[in-house]
Amino acid sequence: AQIFFLEDKELPLVEATVYVKAGIVDIDEDQTGLEALLEEMLIKGGTENYAPEELLTLLDEKAIEITASIDEEVSSLTLSVMRDDFAQGMALMAEILSRPRFDANVLDVIKAQQLAQLQRENEDAQKVAMREAIAWHFNGHPYGRNPMHGLETIPTLAIDDMRKFLEAFFVPANMVVAVSGDISLEDSLS
Repeated sequence: AQIFFLEDKELPLVEATVYVKAGIVDIDEDQTGLEALLEEMLIKGGTENYAPEELLTLLDEKAIEITASIDEEVSSLTLSVMRDDFAQGMALMAEILSRPRFDANVLDVIKAQQLAQLQRENEDAQKVAMREAIAWHFNGHPYGRNPMHGLETIPTLAIDDMRKFLEAFFVPANMVVAVSGDISLEDSLS
């Protein structure tokens, strides 16, 4: 992975973002909604060493913020942490990326939330109009996929689907890391 670094000693904070060359365009249409599940499950689903509640409690107690995002063509995992907790934050982020638990009970809850959110979007005329305009404009391209297809596909998605996506795309050759804040280059590399 390539690393970009910028030291900034103004505040005792460090931010690190792992950018991955993978996104919604890399998800098959019959897996519509996988990105929404994966965004939530990476953090809320726990890791091999931490049950979901344990991980969330640890992050909260240490004021470590880790967020996941999967957009059209890029995915990211961002860490925001106090300087003194950087090593622990990076270790947790590495574990989230390399050894996610994807707790089945949490997955069931997130699926239900995503399905409810999609159903609510059909009640908003502005969202429906925008969705249909994008589908028309990008007809035949992944950008033009109808997210409402997720009402059919999300119930069929499984933990294995998330693991396969991570294994296929979340590899060092597809990653760029950006680190900034109150930390030296040497400390950020260790």
